[in-house]
Amino acid sequence: MKKKHINFDILNNSAIVLKPKQPFWDWDNEISPDEPMAMDDKKDIVDAFLVPDFETAQEMEEYLKENFDSYFCRIIGSMYEEEEVWPKKRNYQMFMEWFEVIYSPMVWIDEEELNDEDVEED
Repeated sequence: MKKKHINFDILNNSAIVLKPKQPFWDWDNEISPDEPMAMDDKKDIVDAFLVPDFETAQEMEEYLKENFDSYFCRIIGSMYEEEEVWPKKRNYQMFMEWFEVIYSPMVWIDEEELNDEDVEED
């Protein structure tokens, strides 16, 4: 099989990647004690979000501080639709205890996956 050469372009977006930490999994085990997830499966779970274009990780952190609950709700809501099981008093400190955060000011994408309006002009 011949290797394909991929041409990459930069999107006009940054990305925030969230990886659940142990407090998240402890909560999940309380909600579904009969369905514990294997540790090997847990380590592979991450969620990546395209966000507005930021120059620095500090700008992205400020954005996340203002919007953390939307991300919190998206992740827990993807597992449990019933809001009554969601943590009631969510705050930024709790969010940071529950998720490892990786900020990426640059997002690369395979050119074949792009629409013309997504490409940054030189």
